[in-house]
Amino acid sequence: MVYYKTIRTFIRYVVNSLMYRQKTGKSVQDPCMFSLLYVDDEPGLLEVGKRFLELGSRFSVGTLTSAPEALEILGTRQYDAIISDYQMPEMDGIEFLKRVRASGNTVPFIIFTGRGREEIVIQALNEGADFYLQKGGDPVSQFAELAHKVQKAILQRRAEASIRDYERREADIINFLPDATFAIDTHGVVIAWNRAMELMTGVPSSEIIGKGNYEYAIPFYGKQRPILINLILDYDNSVARQYDAIKREGSTLFSEVFIPSMNGRHGLFLWFTASPLFNRDGTVIGAIESIRDITDRKGTESALRESEQRYRNVVEDQTEFICRFLPDGTHVFVNDAYCRYFQKKKDEIIGHHFQPQLLREDQEKVRALIDSLTPDDPVGFVRQRVIFPDKSVRWQHWVDRAIFNDKGDIQEYQSVGRDITDVMNAELAREESEQRYRNVVEDQTEFICRFRPDGTHVFVNDAYCRYFGIAREEIIGHRFRPDIPLEDRESMVRFFRTLTMDHPVDIIEHRIMMPDGSVRWQRWSDRAIFDSSGGVIEYQSVGRDTTEKKEAEKALRQKTEDLDSRNRLVSTLLDTIPIGIFMVEAPSGKPIIANREATRLLGRGILTDATEGNLAEVYDAYRAGITERYPAGEMPVIRGMYGESRHVDDMVVIRPDGTTVQLEVFGTPVTDGQNRVTASLVSFLDITERKRAEQVITEAQKKINLLTSLTRHDVANQIAVLRGLARIAMLKKSDPVIVDLLLKIDESATAIAQHVDFSRTYQELNMHTATWQKIREIVSKQKMDGISISCTCNIEIYADPMLERVFFNLIENAARHGEQVTVITVSCRPDPDGLVVTLEDNGIGVPPDLKETIFEKGYGKHTGFGLFLAREVLAITDISIRETGIRGQGARFEMIVPRGMFRFAS
Repeated sequence: MVYYKTIRTFIRYVVNSLMYRQKTGKSVQDPCMFSLLYVDDEPGLLEVGKRFLELGSRFSVGTLTSAPEALEILGTRQYDAIISDYQMPEMDGIEFLKRVRASGNTVPFIIFTGRGREEIVIQALNEGADFYLQKGGDPVSQFAELAHKVQKAILQRRAEASIRDYERREADIINFLPDATFAIDTHGVVIAWNRAMELMTGVPSSEIIGKGNYEYAIPFYGKQRPILINLILDYDNSVARQYDAIKREGSTLFSEVFIPSMNGRHGLFLWFTASPLFNRDGTVIGAIESIRDITDRKGTESALRESEQRYRNVVEDQTEFICRFLPDGTHVFVNDAYCRYFQKKKDEIIGHHFQPQLLREDQEKVRALIDSLTPDDPVGFVRQRVIFPDKSVRWQHWVDRAIFNDKGDIQEYQSVGRDITDVMNAELAREESEQRYRNVVEDQTEFICRFRPDGTHVFVNDAYCRYFGIAREEIIGHRFRPDIPLEDRESMVRFFRTLTMDHPVDIIEHRIMMPDGSVRWQRWSDRAIFDSSGGVIEYQSVGRDTTEKKEAEKALRQKTEDLDSRNRLVSTLLDTIPIGIFMVEAPSGKPIIANREATRLLGRGILTDATEGNLAEVYDAYRAGITERYPAGEMPVIRGMYGESRHVDDMVVIRPDGTTVQLEVFGTPVTDGQNRVTASLVSFLDITERKRAEQVITEAQKKINLLTSLTRHDVANQIAVLRGLARIAMLKKSDPVIVDLLLKIDESATAIAQHVDFSRTYQELNMHTATWQKIREIVSKQKMDGISISCTCNIEIYADPMLERVFFNLIENAARHGEQVTVITVSCRPDPDGLVVTLEDNGIGVPPDLKETIFEKGYGKHTGFGLFLAREVLAITDISIRETGIRGQGARFEMIVPRGMFRFAS
């Protein structure tokens, strides 16, 4: 039993540890640096990529400009991951990936290219690429994402390898067990069948694993039926009754069964034990059963019982007091010792129903023993307590034999007893002492042992045996010495020499080599026990495993060193960049970081009295053009504390020397691993000079616009006069040549008037700051008689204020040129490039040859806003427009809004 519990505890410990490591990824050893191979035909990109990736001391990057060279070097060197461009002259990235996978190399492979076509992405992933990342955009975030993808691919690949190792180790552990052992899942399917099980049943694991429907019972019972292991998952009394007795300890079941069909029909006594299998969360995921052949032990027990029976027949009658009594309690014989003990005469007992007074709890026990005696089992014994006339209580031990006649009826009982009060008191005292000892020693998680100077162990506790994976009997009485490294062994010899009668106790830490080759740390408190002459009798040691503590200390030292190095790097970086960096902690709002540029721009550094409520006051911050303090709730640094990112360019700070500076501020929250906001970070630039330049440009633009407007007004008036005079002249009857010339003068004046009107509209472009505008509100303002206009787009886009005129122009064109348009709809859909806003009607549509021409300057019969100006307005904020309708099915205009230029309407 002890052996089984030790093995079972060891298996559970190992399995749970492996499952925990699989779940958390801690079985994957994260090295200090990963080696990468970066292949691209652009040397400049290789240089930039190498520098970015090696910034954090996380990667060592090797670079090559062609895939053939990379294939050649991969034959001689291993890398943790490969990064490859797609489009290369000699061999593209997909072909390179195919060659790598064809060679059996499973190294993580990331395609990093400017190509973003969907079919290329799908092909790369189908050929075994781990990730596909498109170039472009901000280099820092781009390469940070690349580094993240590379590290994720490496750690994922190592985690997969760790899981495979875990599964192999788990199978080896079960196969190592000397008892026949198998396991099933919750559906009754066999998931493990060890070598001992193969030897006992003759069924190889390859034939039984994966099978259910009770097939594992056939080697034992010759048929498919539930057995002990099934009672773990579903306790069925009808199944339990097939066993003579089932013992339960916690969730574990034990039983013994004789199976006559086994061992060549000679039969076997088998001992079974079954218990549930749990995962890390404590959920039952199956059951495991171990089976042991105890036929030899049963034979020994039977022989022992026969020997005891012969012994009782010869010796039992020689015990102290003897009596015989009938089933009704009438005594027919007592010896002198019986009478002396109970202080009675024989004639007071014989022929009478004499019954000593027993404690109440012992009465039922005696009655149950008497009732249990049968012809097949006529003898029993009991320990009972008797109350004497002086109220004293004495312990007795009785051996009772029932004597039966030929019919099987009880004729009388024969009892032989003795007083065991002293023995019981000693046993109770010993049990109390042992219980106290077990409470102190056996239940300890520390390892406890005692050994003589020659190394012979005289005691070890359960924790010691579990730790070393060795049964107690293999240690006690033997010179058990764990495998200790030579240098630690020498220090231990010196350590034990220092223990004296004046200094008998000391502590030592050393390493130990475990059977699996791993090295672990132990901490021992050793006490030397001396005889009267000063010689060491034995040593008593109490130890514990300190490997995790040692590793944690080592990791902490390394992390501290790394952190110091990173802090110095970050500090240097912060103080050298020409951008103000300022950070406050959340939720207090107290400043914790202000770099050199921030201190210069603000005129002050970290102020200890600053809080969320008084930041604007302490740092003297105002909104441009307003004399009041900047509202605290709108400051980017405060919004960041509430998880929001914000950008403003209207903050003015008055420095202690009276000078002012206008800042453009970018704020963002800082979160921890659980996505909780721990701080708010803002970066800001001095835009004072830029704002002044913008003001100068604005003033100049106003003057130019005023001059242009006046000139345009005068020109328009003169053109009106010119056209009027030309019309009057044409009304006069005159020479046809003169009339023709007047018509041409009128047409030229009309063209000039259109150009003047166009210049007025074009002048308004980009005159106002782009704003966030709700598409649904713009569309709701458009009204056309006889046309239903609807919008399902709950989106805001960042565009010039003339966006409303763009929609009006598109809707007016649909009504004017669509011929019987009755429905116009506006909708939105996501797109790889951002967002597509669609305006479509049910008119005749646009001819294919005019889809681009309609956006050209001067196209069309009318002089309205025009699609040329619509495209120009949208282009101010990088929005493009195209016509994608089908002739005969209606016009369809698609506006492509880039990422960052749209958001969901609140």
